[in-house]
Amino acid sequence: MFLHSASTLSYFRSPKLAAADAASFSQVDVWVELAQCAVMLLVTMVAFRTAASLKGGFFGPGMGLFAWGIAILALAQAAELALRRFGVPLPPAVLEISQLVLWITSWALFGGGFHQISRASRG
Repeated sequence: MFLHSASTLSYFRSPKLAAADAASFSQVDVWVELAQCAVMLLVTMVAFRTAASLKGGFFGPGMGLFAWGIAILALAQAAELALRRFGVPLPPAVLEISQLVLWITSWALFGGGFHQISRASRG
C-alpha cells in the first residue's frame, strides 16, 4: 500500500499518466471502490456506536481508541482511492510520508485500544 516501488513513484509525478489510468478504470472497478467505501463507512459507524455504548464500562476507553484507529484507517483508504481514481499528482515524498503517518497512527491507536481492553479484562 505505502512504500511504492520507484516505478510507481515516478508514475505519480506525471499527471498525464495518472489521468490515463483513472480513465481506464472499468465499471467493475468503480463498483468495487464504492463497495469498499461503503464497508469502511459501515465499520467506522459500528465501531463508534460500540464505543459509545461501552462508554461507562471497563472496555469503553479501549474501544474508543480502537474506533479512532478504524476512522484513520478509513481515511487512509479513501485518500488512496481518491489518488488512484482521480489521478491527483502529488510529490512522491508527500504521498509516502502521509500514508506512513496515517498507517502508524492507526496502528498505534489499535495497539493502545487493545492494551486498554486487555488491562480491563484482567481486572
